[in-house]
Amino acid sequence: MYNLSDYGSVIQGANLSRVQAEPGVGSIKFMLYTMKELNESLGNENRGSHDKTQEIHVSESKARELPITDKNMVLINLISRRAATVRSEYIGRLVPSNFAIIKVDETLYAPYLEWHLNEYPKSRIYLSEATQGTTVGALSIQKLRAVPIVVPSLKEQEIVGDVYSNLINKKRLLMQRIYIEEKSINQQLCSYLQGGA
Repeated sequence: MYNLSDYGSVIQGANLSRVQAEPGVGSIKFMLYTMKELNESLGNENRGSHDKTQEIHVSESKARELPITDKNMVLINLISRRAATVRSEYIGRLVPSNFAIIKVDETLYAPYLEWHLNEYPKSRIYLSEATQGTTVGALSIQKLRAVPIVVPSLKEQEIVGDVYSNLINKKRLLMQRIYIEEKSINQQLCSYLQGGA
């Protein structure tokens, strides 16, 4: 059995207080990868932040060293222990320190790893036991690197990963439909109430 670190690099996101700069000449603006993007990627409800994007300015000299989202990456939130493959619309975002970045090599299919970390029972047990802290438990990077990984052939990984991605997409569409229907019904009820007043 191999560990996650055998199939790619695992690093922690940036400490924003150390890289933040004042807006202006010599600084670059980045959008952040947040729980909003993670929840949307997993098809979870994310009310209250549909239109909010978080941005940060960093100095040009530090910009090249920062962890930026790219394809073939899986991000895992160190507190919730939920993982998501970076979707194309979220490429180029700065990753803060509450996430770990897993850049997989050519032998590991990112959506398969997402499924393995989120759903494979032995991974869930390992990640739960590896979480440290008494008040707010957080997963350490060292423990994450040591996650045991079952790696079938690339073709089998693609089958598992693609089925899981389709399931997540279906869940996302269903959540959007429920949100739109609920919003529409509430608007109708408000109109009814105002019309009767």
